[in-house]
Parts: sequence; structure tokens; C-alpha cells
Amino acid sequence: MGDCDRAGLFAARARSFPRSRHPGEQDKDHANIGASQSPAPATRVREGEIELYAGGETRQQTSALNMTEALRTFFGLRHPQGYIALLPFLSSGEAPKIVFRWIRERLESTPGLPVLVTPGPSYLHTVGQVYQGGPAKGLFLLLTASSAKDLSIPGADYSFGQLQLALAQGDFESLGRRRRPIIRLHLSCGAEQGLIELETILNNALRKRHFAAP
Repeated sequence: MGDCDRAGLFAARARSFPRSRHPGEQDKDHANIGASQSPAPATRVREGEIELYAGGETRQQTSALNMTEALRTFFGLRHPQGYIALLPFLSSGEAPKIVFRWIRERLESTPGLPVLVTPGPSYLHTVGQVYQGGPAKGLFLLLTASSAKDLSIPGADYSFGQLQLALAQGDFESLGRRRRPIIRLHLSCGAEQGLIELETILNNALRKRHFAAP
């Protein structure tokens, strides 16, 4: 089973862990860890070792022609007074931070919106409440990756990597249900190689000639 299938397999379990909540959200999400499992999400676009998933209404609003067109149409959904939230569920390190800084500067330059880099899953208990319950002006770009080295959780039938992927998938689904424009880019070859590919893909998608005013 691939990591993308595991995202769906463990998505239901993610709801049993504490996460950001809108005040009106019900406790029905507090399912037991061994509860029923969500179906694996369908890939919208795949290019190289990067897979794009679109949540909620965003799936109908983004192109499936190729990755460049998918990202171009996604960024075209931006609100003129809005922002872009980059939500990386990746291991911390100096190399990813450098890439995130480049992504932030690139997104602020071309789409012309402020970019918030809020790593997961820690943001779920802080600014995640604003993302879900605040003004609907954000574009949400969630990043996940296959784990090069994963560790099993003692006493559980899943690993730390699977847990992190499930938490990411849970927030992806939650934002989609709230009609927030959201995509998830999964780096199936791992974060190190995947972020290199992502730089190239974003460069192609963010060429100024591709963008019209929101």
C-alpha cells in the first residue's frame, strides 16, 4: 500500500486526535481510532513524483490537464484582499526552511498576496481555528511527503508518519467541507527530492503571463 492510499486509510483515525475546531463543530468527529475508514482520495493530477489532490469545491475549480494548469487555476481562485496559507506537514530542517522561504517569496511576488507559512500539525491548535472559522479569504496549500524513515508508535497499529499524514488529511477534508479553496501536494519520493521538483513546478505555474487579476 502506498502513502497516498494510507492517507485515506488513516483519515478517519485523525479525527480522534485533538485538532482545531470551529465553535459550532460537533463532537461527532471524536471517533475511536479503530473506527470506520475513509476511502482513499483520488489524485487530481500527477507529475513526476508529485501528486495533487483538491478538496471540496476546489476539485471542480482546478484544471486536471497538467500540474501547471492545476496550480494556475487554483491560484486564480485567490481573493484580492486575501492570503495564501502554506501548510507543510514535513519534517523540520534547514533545507525545507530555505525552500519554504523561496516559495513564500515567489507566491508573494506573482499572485501578489501575503503568505503565511504555518507548519503542521502544530498550527491545528492555534491559527488553524482562524483558517476554518474566520473570513473565507484564504487559499490553502497543504504539503505532505512519504517518510524516508518511519517509526511505529508503541501499542498502536500505525506509525508516526501515518499519523502525521492522517492529521493532514483530516484538516484537508475539514477545510474542503467549509468550502475553503484547498489543495494537497504529496511528495511521493520524499521531502528532499520532492521539494526540488516542487520549485520547478511552481516556477512554471507562476509565470506572470499565466495570471490575470483576481
